[in-house]
Formats: sequence, structure tokens, C-alpha cells
Amino acid sequence: MDKAKRKQIRQESRKLLRKRYFRTVVMAALLLFTAAGTFNSTLMDFFSGSTSDSVSSFLLDIVRFYKPDFLLAETPLNAFLLVLLAFVVNTFLAFFTFPLAIASNVYQTGFENATQIFYVLFFLLLYVAAIFFLLNPLHVGTRRYFLEKARNKEEGKNYLFSAFSGYYRNIVLVKLYQFFMTALWSLTLIMIPVKYYEYSLVDYVLSENPSLSPRNALRLSKELTRGHKFQLFLFDCSFIGYNILSFFTLGLLDTLFTNPYKEIGHAQCYLALKEGLLEKHVLFGLDYDIVNSRNREGVLLRREVDYDCPYSFVDLVLIFFIVSFIGWCWEVLLHLVQSGEFVNRGTLWGPYLPIYGTGGVVVLILLKGTRGRPVISFFLSIAICLTIEYFTGWFLETYRGLKYWDYSDMPFNLDGRICLYGGLVFGIACVLMIYVIGPFLYQVLSLVPKKAKTILSLLLLLVILTDAIVSHFYPNQGEGITSEVVSVLSNPIS
Repeated sequence: MDKAKRKQIRQESRKLLRKRYFRTVVMAALLLFTAAGTFNSTLMDFFSGSTSDSVSSFLLDIVRFYKPDFLLAETPLNAFLLVLLAFVVNTFLAFFTFPLAIASNVYQTGFENATQIFYVLFFLLLYVAAIFFLLNPLHVGTRRYFLEKARNKEEGKNYLFSAFSGYYRNIVLVKLYQFFMTALWSLTLIMIPVKYYEYSLVDYVLSENPSLSPRNALRLSKELTRGHKFQLFLFDCSFIGYNILSFFTLGLLDTLFTNPYKEIGHAQCYLALKEGLLEKHVLFGLDYDIVNSRNREGVLLRREVDYDCPYSFVDLVLIFFIVSFIGWCWEVLLHLVQSGEFVNRGTLWGPYLPIYGTGGVVVLILLKGTRGRPVISFFLSIAICLTIEYFTGWFLETYRGLKYWDYSDMPFNLDGRICLYGGLVFGIACVLMIYVIGPFLYQVLSLVPKKAKTILSLLLLLVILTDAIVSHFYPNQGEGITSEVVSVLSNPIS
């Protein structure tokens, strides 16, 4: 892949970006977020400064502990090498900053009881499961979309959830094996950039050949990049100018142009390298479809997934509880990371926040007619969620005398119950709910027998009804959960 070929790939990528532009931008953003390092940094943005400082201090301690003997002398060269070592360690541990933040804060504040230890371990396991069992397969499916985009095929839009097909377990195992091998090679430090590019095509290989064994998947990526790692590095370097310009646009250029442009280019690089390998007629004793003369484009067990899903009432009930549980996990985990204390956040006693589930289900129902217009869905989602949040807060403050959240210190807030920033976050979350999370949950629930879903729905409704009755007389309140609304109690709104 010489300079002329790289230039041709960039030119073709810019042309392809214009077709179905908005969908491609969304897919590139999704791909960026599903990368473990970005997922960590996004979560870390919600942390306090003290948390970030404690994690940075912890990383420096690791560097000091790992410092080789030959770097003990205080010379300018050794100082430079230590800075480089710190950068490499920090880059590698970027995949673990989130669990490190939890461990650091809890270690500083100390464990108060066994319950707190249980919840810390529970959320760490939940985090690991999200990375390996949800984000990584979604990452592979998104790569397939860009492969079809690079081939200029419109049907690529159906591949987003393809990794959750019959080969899902194998794809998870391959990604686990890739992580294990990357971690081992990273201990040598010098091999980090080499292995980064050597394994950079694993997702593309898996998206076309999901039945490959972990060893063969990594081996095929190695063969595809053999002699081309430096060319792939130069291709990445060609985007540095755009990244610098994006700094002055607060990342907007990266989101709207550079990232989707780069992803299409990477997919085209893979196709070019694969074609070169096929032309050489090189076989490695591997049973993969890339060298199968019957299908030179590879084979994938496709699962047709459409965001316009025919949700049944039972599906919506179960989705309500799933999203409510996710919302509860997020609120509890955020408070745990920020304060080091476990607090059962929510208006009820159970592990669910109904306001999250209500918002998710309402947008699936009310915005059915706008599912084909994501921009309209985004702004309507903001209006719907802010309305639900405002009147829920008003009801709790007026009739319960309790305030479960307060945006008074946020700009553009209304009575402390809602704010513009929260509305934008809700809008993004609802778009993901309509076009990603909802369809994914629908596909998962479709595998469950209808009778079992009905029984489970009835049981969950009975549980939350009982919880609501108990919470009416004995509300879930206290430090970190609620604050009293004295003005409302003394002057109730008529």
C-alpha cells in the first residue's frame, strides 16, 4: 500500500462520506464510543477533580515501581525516557481508568460494611461485562457497516447487530484473547505500537468471518498487516492536520467529518490489503472464508435488525424495567465513584429508577412516526424527557416534600428541576434508545418464549406496585438521596 494507493483511498473515502452522511456520522460516533479507552474517558468526565488526581497519582506510582534500574540515574536522557514510559503506561491503563477510579476512591474513604464491598465488586463486574459482552461485539458490527460503506453497498446498514448472531460467543472469545495477548505484549513496552497495528484488522476479519478461532483471527490480521504496518501508521498520520483543526472547533470537526472519514478509509485499507493477499494466493492452513474462491468477500451470518420494531406491550414492560435498572446502576455508580459511598438512589426501595424506564418507553411509543427522521426524534425526545422530569420533580416536591435532584447550580435551569444540559444528555440517550438500545433489547427478548415473558412481566409489575405502596408510607430518603423542601411544605402549590 504505497503513497499513491493511500492518496486514492483518501479521495474515495471523501466521496463515499457524502452518501447517507448523517447515518455514517452516527455510526462513527458509536464506533468511537464503543472503544474501551473512549468509554473510560467518557465515564471519567463525570468524575470530580479529586478522583482524577487520585488516579493520576496511582498511575505515577505504577511508573515509579516499574522503573528499570538503568533509569535510576538523574540525567536528561533518563528524564525523557521516564516521561515516555509514563506516557506508555498511561495510554495502556486508559482502558482501566474507570475501575481504577472506583478502587482509588473506595480505598481512600474505606469500606464501611460488607454491603459496600458487594456493590463495588458488582459494579466492577458489570463494567467488565459491558465492555466484553456488549461494546466489543457492537464494535465488530459497526466495523461491518463501514466495510459495506467502503464497498459502496447500501445494505451495510443492517449489520450493526450482526455480531450478536449465532457466532456471538466466538466473537466474545476472540476479543478476550486479543485483549489478553495485547496486555502481555504491552509489558515489553516497545512492542505496543507493533501489536497495535498487527491486531488492528481483527474486527474487520471477525465481521466477515465470525467462526474463526481466536488464534486464527489474530493470525489472519497479522498476515494482512505483514509489511504494511508502517504504511498504516502513515495513513493515520495523514489525519493529524484535521485533528489539530478539530481542537479549535471543540471536537466538532472530528465528530462531523474526521472520524467518519477515517473509518471509511480504514475499511478501504482492509479491503486493499485483503485483495493483495488474495492475489498472492497465499494459504496458511486456516479455515477462513477470505480465501474461499466461492465468496471472495467473506461470509457472515446476517441478522436483519431494523429500528422500526413492532414492540408488544410485554416487550415494553420488560424494556421499562431493564432501562430503569440501568438508570439505577448509573446513578448509584456515579455517586459511589464521586463520594466513595454506596447510596440506594431513587424514589423507591428496589434497584430501579422508574423515571429512566418511563422516558425510554414513552419515546419508543410516541416517536414511532418520526423514527425515520433522527433529527426530529432528537429534539422531540428533549421536550418529552424534560416534561416528564419537570412534573415528576414538581409532584415529589409538592406532595412528598422531598427533592431527589437539584439543577439549581446549573446554567439554563428551570426551578432546579430541569436544565438545558440535562435535556441534551436525555436527547442523545433517547436517540440511542430508539435506534440502538431498543432494537437490541427487542432482538434479545424475541429469543425468550412469550409465556415466560408474560409471567416475568406480571411478577415485576407486582414487585414495583408493592414497592410503590411501601414507599408511600416509608419513602426512601436520606443523605445523598433527598433533601427537604421546606418552602414547598410551608407554602404548598395549589
